[in-house]
Amino acid sequence: MKKQLILSLLCLFIFAFAKAQSVNSSYLCLANGDIVLADLGNCSSTVVASYSSSFFDIAQGDTDDTLYGIRNDELFLINVSNGVVTSLGILNVVGFTGNFRVDSLVKEGPGTLLGVHTNSPGGLFRFDIASMTATYLGDTGFPSAGDLTYFNGNLYLSADGNDLALIDVANPSNSSLVGTIPGVSGFNNVFGVVTIITANPCAINPTFELVATGGNDTRFIDINTAQTTANCPNLVSSDIFGAAEVASDVICSISLEIEDSNGNTDPEYCQNANTILNTTADPLTPLGVYSYEWRIQGQAGVVGTSAILPINITTTTTYECTITDSGRVAPDNIATSSITVTVNPLPSWNPIANVIAHSNYTLPAITGTNIPTNAAFYDNPAHTGTPWNTGDIVDQTLFTTNPATIYVYGIDANGCELIEQFDIEFVDVQVTISPGGIQDVCVGDMVTLTATPVPANAYGNYTYNWSDTQGTSYPNMASITVTVNVATTVSVTVNDSGVENGTGMGFDMTDFNVLAVIDIDDLVDQNVTGSFTFPAITGVGLTGGEAYYTQPNGNGTMYNPGDVVTTADFAVLPIALYIYDDNGSCSDEESFILGIMDPPMLNLTISATGNDFCAGESTTLMATVSPATAQGSYNYEWREQGVATVLSTAISLTVTPAVTTTYECTVTDSGLTTNNSITETFTINVIPVPILNPVASQSVTGSYTFPVINGTNLSGNQLFFTDSGGLGSSYMTGDIVNITDFNTYPVTLYIYDINASGCSDEVSFELTINPIVIIPVPEEPLFVIPDYITPNNDGYHDYWRIDINSADVNVTGIYVFDRYGKLLKQLAPDGIGWDATYNGNPLPSSTYWYLLQYDIDNVSKEQTGFFAVKR
Repeated sequence: MKKQLILSLLCLFIFAFAKAQSVNSSYLCLANGDIVLADLGNCSSTVVASYSSSFFDIAQGDTDDTLYGIRNDELFLINVSNGVVTSLGILNVVGFTGNFRVDSLVKEGPGTLLGVHTNSPGGLFRFDIASMTATYLGDTGFPSAGDLTYFNGNLYLSADGNDLALIDVANPSNSSLVGTIPGVSGFNNVFGVVTIITANPCAINPTFELVATGGNDTRFIDINTAQTTANCPNLVSSDIFGAAEVASDVICSISLEIEDSNGNTDPEYCQNANTILNTTADPLTPLGVYSYEWRIQGQAGVVGTSAILPINITTTTTYECTITDSGRVAPDNIATSSITVTVNPLPSWNPIANVIAHSNYTLPAITGTNIPTNAAFYDNPAHTGTPWNTGDIVDQTLFTTNPATIYVYGIDANGCELIEQFDIEFVDVQVTISPGGIQDVCVGDMVTLTATPVPANAYGNYTYNWSDTQGTSYPNMASITVTVNVATTVSVTVNDSGVENGTGMGFDMTDFNVLAVIDIDDLVDQNVTGSFTFPAITGVGLTGGEAYYTQPNGNGTMYNPGDVVTTADFAVLPIALYIYDDNGSCSDEESFILGIMDPPMLNLTISATGNDFCAGESTTLMATVSPATAQGSYNYEWREQGVATVLSTAISLTVTPAVTTTYECTVTDSGLTTNNSITETFTINVIPVPILNPVASQSVTGSYTFPVINGTNLSGNQLFFTDSGGLGSSYMTGDIVNITDFNTYPVTLYIYDINASGCSDEVSFELTINPIVIIPVPEEPLFVIPDYITPNNDGYHDYWRIDINSADVNVTGIYVFDRYGKLLKQLAPDGIGWDATYNGNPLPSSTYWYLLQYDIDNVSKEQTGFFAVKR
């Protein structure tokens, strides 16, 4: 065995990967889908990954924390660090035809695996991971039982019949038998072989053993005789399907980490700072003695020889440390790591001039060279309290004095400080317009307005921004003349050009009330259904207080535009309504007649293509509403009766019910406020579909009597037919056919049933009628195989097992599958049997299949069949 392939162990916790040193260990794949790390020294195991199906075998991966797994022709990557299992895809088989099933793996080199076929004559394949190909190399003569391993440079295979074979990779036909591993109690089916290191894992010549797995046990193998000695009985809770090694260079390698005295791996400091660089070796304890050599990257001289290195930092520098373990064998005895210490220059600030501000001040960016990222503004020199950042707005309430001082402070991760300050003073302006307040004027009057600011003198220059509600443009002057044609508000804002944020410093306004003639537009008589929404009132000179009234001159009940009324709001309809407005001097009124009729009642009908359907068929339900035209719009909500979930909001609903179901539809008219919705139901009657039980292929002698047809929801008219779909010749239960009734064998017969509603099912089987052969003496069957089990714990038929009637029979495998071919359980020939569970959960009543593999008179044979689970 090559030294770089000497196999050992990584110490693993569940989904956690850590480098360690260990011996007597191996990875195992179990029948329940678990991947475990087994310590064969203390006979313990830890789960590192789980999958929904079991792997036939596993092998060492191309990285320290991965394994490869095989299942039929699909290859998987297993990460033992985080437990993730990833399918790499289906292998492309090259140079081989037939059913491809490899259940043994071993790593040959980086990116390549070897595997042997489970069927005779034991074809050898080489897997290329990059291209996902499995290339046929030749036949070994030994069908695989489940595993391959390298030992002392030779490749060994656990073959069928507990054989241990020596495989010649260069010439597979030259492979030879080492011997047969004897079976003992609990150790009958040897699926796995694996090499483990037992001592001196990091020495030049470590010692190692060959280990076999059978059932839940492991045993040591004598490489010359294939005899075994006890190791770990009942190691795991499920059968062991395969095993894999871990490379010794992972066990024996060392690593090194460097950080500063603050625990940083990429530290930054100000100029002339002092710190200590610390190293941490993994493992912490060397096999011999650790020695250290520190260097500055790019320089030859050694600057330190201990685990720590005190330094004074003036420029950015990269330090390297090399650690050597005197007790390890090269190249796994050395590790090198580096750390870059960054030196930052001191901050240099671009000063902010003293500020005179109005109302508030937006803090600017703190700029300069090497400004710390946490640089901020403070209201005290001790830079305590909540900092202010660029873009924050401050005002006079945040300070105890005016003027006040704002302090600038920042410190980077290495202690480099920025300490600066500037002054700020908050000022304000009061302005008064004369004449002010509310002024009543006539249309076209001219009024002179004057703005007087306090203080009288500006810090820079005062500007006057006049405006009115009509958007009129006015000059920048203290006094302006306004011509009033409509009601308006004239305002002035005073700005000071010498003040930061000096806009909108002073504000005043004068309101002008212009009395004008009111002329309300007429509204035609209204006749509506359901409700009436009062429209907007239009006209000339309206005050904004215009409204609708039930009596003239603004008397009676008032309604505003947008109000909604119905027949319930009036004792008598139609009714005269009045539109009225008054500005104090003039008014106007218009009237109209309003009539409201109640909306018609809604009616809903649901229709479908029919009421009776076979399970799985679809139908469309259609909603028809009367009246056909909604007052607003029709909204639809479909549900199953008694269920809140909305299935559709369309006019129709397509459903595929599995059972008889009542659906309901609710239709709502958005234009109505009362009696606006209606709900109707429709029941779809679902007729159960006949389900016929499968019938296995039949082989009889002389004649065949058609059996009882079993199944669920059968109509009673089920028959046997010679053609699919209930065609051809038909036969009833009890009918007898002879060998001459068919021309060729086997013949395919069909069981067909269709109920009165047209729901049907069909299954087929093959029938072979053999000539009558006179057997002088009946032979006792080799096996007793139950047709069914009833796992109800009543002590009768609770387990399914195969009893062996002949001492000449050697059973090599018993497998149980579901009707879709999924492997559910591998049984030991001498075990208690199967209790109809999978991963501890009971399986439903159904038909299940078995595969029996056995040897008799040195000839390997297989037998298949099915049985029923009845609960």
